[in-house]
Amino acid sequence: MLTTVPLASVAQIRDLERRAIAALDGDGFALMQRAALAAWKHARIHFPAARRWLVCCGTGNNGGDGYLFARHAALAGVRVSVVRTGAPATPDATRAADACSVAGVPIRDFESFEPAIADLVIDAILGIGLGDAPRGHAASLIDAINAHGAPVFALDVPSGLDADLGSTAGSCVNATRTLTFIAQKPGLWTGAGRRVAGSVALVDLDAGVIADGDAESTTLLCGTAADALTARPIDDHKGRRGRVLLIGGDHGMGGAIALAGEACARVGAGVTVIVTRREHVAALLARRPELLVFGEDESNVELSQPVAATLARADVVAIGPGLAQGAWGRRWMERVIGVEAPRVFDADALNLLSVDRVRLRANDVITPHPGEAARLLGCTTADVERDRAGAARGLVAAFGATTVLKGAGTLIADPSGRLAVSPHAVPALATGGSGDVLTGLIAGMLAQGLDAWDAACTAVLAHAECGLRASALHGARGVLAGDLAAQLPAVLNR
Repeated sequence: MLTTVPLASVAQIRDLERRAIAALDGDGFALMQRAALAAWKHARIHFPAARRWLVCCGTGNNGGDGYLFARHAALAGVRVSVVRTGAPATPDATRAADACSVAGVPIRDFESFEPAIADLVIDAILGIGLGDAPRGHAASLIDAINAHGAPVFALDVPSGLDADLGSTAGSCVNATRTLTFIAQKPGLWTGAGRRVAGSVALVDLDAGVIADGDAESTTLLCGTAADALTARPIDDHKGRRGRVLLIGGDHGMGGAIALAGEACARVGAGVTVIVTRREHVAALLARRPELLVFGEDESNVELSQPVAATLARADVVAIGPGLAQGAWGRRWMERVIGVEAPRVFDADALNLLSVDRVRLRANDVITPHPGEAARLLGCTTADVERDRAGAARGLVAAFGATTVLKGAGTLIADPSGRLAVSPHAVPALATGGSGDVLTGLIAGMLAQGLDAWDAACTAVLAHAECGLRASALHGARGVLAGDLAAQLPAVLNR
């Protein structure tokens, strides 16, 4: 079954901090000490070769974490210095800075800072305290960190990243590794957060956990796609694994529907049927003879009997890969809108939906990338990327279907209010046809009895895992969408 980890908003983190400090008899400095010690231990493990450390501190409590971190480093004999954006602005940060100074750590203001020789830079400037785009010395110090060239270890959240949204409004630290405190934050796992946070680890500081119903239904997917699937019984047969009809492949785009069809069959659908332009039939059968392939052209106002029967019998219908937006694609969209079976809409099917504004069902799945999502929502791609979670929820509200918003840290949202984030960002998937493979995976999962939520989440995990395996074989550059389906047996049979 699918396993998840709760993601906490900044407001929820603040509440957990208050509870933890109350349990420590109101001693916020004690919680700061826990964070600094955990970060120091983490850095010693993950940056063992570093000998000269530069800690960059802000004026708030994230800066306090940094001062205490520097103190631990100095007491351990590490050559460490601190550069700060200004004097501490909170009592706990002031106390931390005093302790750092007593330990003999040199502390300089950023105004007098020149790029230092350092093997490791520690970012303790803003953390989750970002209120707006970094300004003044904070922005300048962030830019200096990024220009420095040494590995960067961020405490809690890379400074400049919105911990809730995963977006940046200005300068943002590009971290090599982030140790986040108390609970995982959604912004670390989607959008720009996947790029700037580097490797992410969590230390909970014994601050407690998010209460039931307190996580706003936002979770991080864990484990593998294979974990979510049950073993196939010894007497299994194709009739139990569903019949999928995939529609697409207008003139010159037969490859898109071929990729979706192969992925659907590979993921375990009992029967996979493709309807495409007649010109593509021979090539598709030569590529993958296990598929049933029918050709239908615009001249066929009435469907042929085999295709009409297939449409009526399908357990799942997926439409969009290579569909185009001409008369042929529009006619097929009209037919699919009347189907009662669960449906998957991708690519040009989504572009047609953005015009027709048809209300879908909770057991349907739409799979937009940010550009398609922007057209569906009537906004810009930048708006979508600025608040990916809000965009995913907005798509559910607008169309009623379970939504997969693709991208770094793919999001899955459904009408019940759940929102899940994929833990993977796989550059190798940034290639034409990758989304067609995902469409086939979702359709194949639906055909085997998974509901829309589980099918979408499991398919997203499988898709990413295929990309990771293909990258391991070929490198991040050069992976083709056709390489992904070949990895499915290894991904799904662990």
